Amino acid sequence: GIYTLPLHDALPIYPAGHARRFAQEHNIPVVVDTLQEMVPLVDVAFVQSNDWDLHLARAEPFVQAGKGVYIDKPMAGNLRHLYQLQAWVQQGANIIGGSSLRCCEEVQQIRGQMGDGEPIAVFATAPNDYFNYGVHVVEMVQGIVGAGAESVTHLSSHHAEHLQVTYGSGLQVFLELCSPGGKFCASVTATTGHWYMEVQSDFYRALLKAIVAHFRGERLFPADINQLCAAPQILLAGRESRRRGATVFLDELTLQEPGFDGHTFNEGYRISRMGR
Repeated sequence: GIYTLPLHDALPIYPAGHARRFAQEHNIPVVVDTLQEMVPLVDVAFVQSNDWDLHLARAEPFVQAGKGVYIDKPMAGNLRHLYQLQAWVQQGANIIGGSSLRCCEEVQQIRGQMGDGEPIAVFATAPNDYFNYGVHVVEMVQGIVGAGAESVTHLSSHHAEHLQVTYGSGLQVFLELCSPGGKFCASVTATTGHWYMEVQSDFYRALLKAIVAHFRGERLFPADINQLCAAPQILLAGRESRRRGATVFLDELTLQEPGFDGHTFNEGYRISRMGR
């Protein structure tokens, strides 16, 4: 069977009663009223909300029950929550999540064509907002070049937010966030060649294939929890770099740094979708 938590609770942008109507329309046989009711009914929980500040609390009952958990992007918006996710995994929890663009066909193709080559430089763009959409392009780049980001420098706010992400290998990644171009694109130079990509594939299908394979034990998800948690940290460091006017290393970030406010973002999203 398929089970769902009432969507007006999990996604407050919808009015009361939406979940049961949705379940009826899509032949979902069981609707529960609490997370605790859902725990014994599922093998894997998908935590999806425009308010990323709720992700941790909604994942916890499933983590404590030993269930697999997928958390939608952004997995969390502050260091405290990111550190808790890492701690749960260190204690044995099976948690994955993040952006569908990490798994898209275009990323897989470049990764395969690069072979054993070393990436030298990447330029990538993302539209819309700095964090909720910006994390897509950070994870897209991670899907190509892997882990190892060490520092972030805010370069300019000329029609977009421009960041330079420096890796321990010497790799330079240049991100154009809030881009007016309206597309997810990347240009990649490596020791084995050069590639350009514009995401046009069915990235949600590619993500679901990766999730199912992971939880079935067929192959590991393309990123571990440390790499997944590094993506929001890169954007936190970029914001702090803009504030300071200097390069910020990821390991300089502290729990005192303000996170990205999921509650405020969700309210703005709700108004844009449903009106006041």
